[in-house]
Amino acid sequence: MAVSYFVQEGFVNIPHAIGNYRIHKFDEDHILITTEHGAWVVLNKQEFDLLRTDNLAQDLNLFSTLEEKGVIITERNFDRIAQMYRERFHHLFNGINLHIVVPTLRCNQGCIYCQANSKPMKAKSFDMDRKTARAVIDFIFQSPSQFLTIEFQGGEPLVNFPIVQYIVEYAKEKNRSKSCEGGWWKGRKNVNFRLVSNFTLMDDDILDYLIENSVGLNTSLDGPKKLHDKNRPFTGSSYRKVVYWIGKIRERNYGVSAMPTISKFSLSYPKEIVDEYLRRGFNNCWMRPLNIAGVAAKTWEKIGYTPEQFVDFWKKYIEYVFKTNEKVKFADQTCTDFLKRIITLRPPLNACLGAPCGACTIQTAYNQWGDIYTCDEARSCEVFNLGNVKKSDYKKIFTSNHALNFIGLTSSVASFCESCEWHPYCSPCLVSNFGSQGNLITNPNDFLCKIRKKQVEFIYKQLILSENRKMLLSWLSGKV
Repeated sequence: MAVSYFVQEGFVNIPHAIGNYRIHKFDEDHILITTEHGAWVVLNKQEFDLLRTDNLAQDLNLFSTLEEKGVIITERNFDRIAQMYRERFHHLFNGINLHIVVPTLRCNQGCIYCQANSKPMKAKSFDMDRKTARAVIDFIFQSPSQFLTIEFQGGEPLVNFPIVQYIVEYAKEKNRSKSCEGGWWKGRKNVNFRLVSNFTLMDDDILDYLIENSVGLNTSLDGPKKLHDKNRPFTGSSYRKVVYWIGKIRERNYGVSAMPTISKFSLSYPKEIVDEYLRRGFNNCWMRPLNIAGVAAKTWEKIGYTPEQFVDFWKKYIEYVFKTNEKVKFADQTCTDFLKRIITLRPPLNACLGAPCGACTIQTAYNQWGDIYTCDEARSCEVFNLGNVKKSDYKKIFTSNHALNFIGLTSSVASFCESCEWHPYCSPCLVSNFGSQGNLITNPNDFLCKIRKKQVEFIYKQLILSENRKMLLSWLSGKV
């Protein structure tokens, strides 16, 4: 970076350097400038020309604004920019806190997009046993993080509910004992549990246990009955089961969250999905695009879509959400997640949107045999296998060249992402890259990359050019 000086009344020999920035032009009066540390500013053409030609002495107000944002670097803001970097990438310094555990790979549904490659109910060799469960928890407690979330996924975790109970009880026991001091974090940890279930095997006794042990409850609700049952085949109706238990859980005044996965068959129902979520008492929704992994990778021609088709669906859905907010508060989780990265100096931990992403930094996954994977989405592909809890300790696994290579690839500093104006707000998904292209190297034509670019651009338009700005910011504040 070249260092420039200028002399102006009140400013004498102010040395400054223009940092690395990226641009996105909405129109002549709205040129977005984004920085690596997450700051951004909107300039008109005249202001942008002064920046790009380094003639900032002609507009001291502009100089001050760019200095405040860290677009230009001076002795006065250098320490603050360094602090902004530390805040932005705080997730790199805490250790893994989200641990996805698979009690079984068996499942009683046949979801058309299953990313986990779940096994049929008769395949009992895919259940986790107590010895493996114990080894998984011993491994998890080696994390340097003071906070641990153990999330049960599958398959369908309720198929092997005794192991869910064993893990909960053993984790609590271990956290009370001196053995928990064997990790990098000395002392007891803050341990939370979550269960991701289709609810078809739920009963009152199981629900009592989960509530008594403060296990967070998450499920899938793909939309109205016809759509949900098509996406998630089950003997009888999986829709009836899930909405029944959502209702029962709410009767107990206990929290429950849900998420739709968008298949090709969902694209015609943006409004109906929102209406279904409103009927079930939810005040937000995250329209999750398909992950090109597991079953979905094999059946993509039947159930998949182009990024453009998904974005068209998503925009129709967002417009309906905006209209819905005229009568009732309802937020889109995608907008909220990106807004946290756009607006907040210290964005909350997000396993998919940091750069590097959460794989091997804040998230990892363990299958039924104790094999360790970079993240939940990666469990169906051995490329992302890091080792096994019975053979290696935490430090060896997550300081290995294998893990560090994955972290480096999602940092985006040596890929097409590095020059992208939206890079500060997301990161490449290696699972998506591998599923759509057959390799781990980021490509600007990657399926998920194209979707995220259009989503962030749309959100910025709402912030800069639309009357919906106030509504979006209310979602960010949680006032829904």
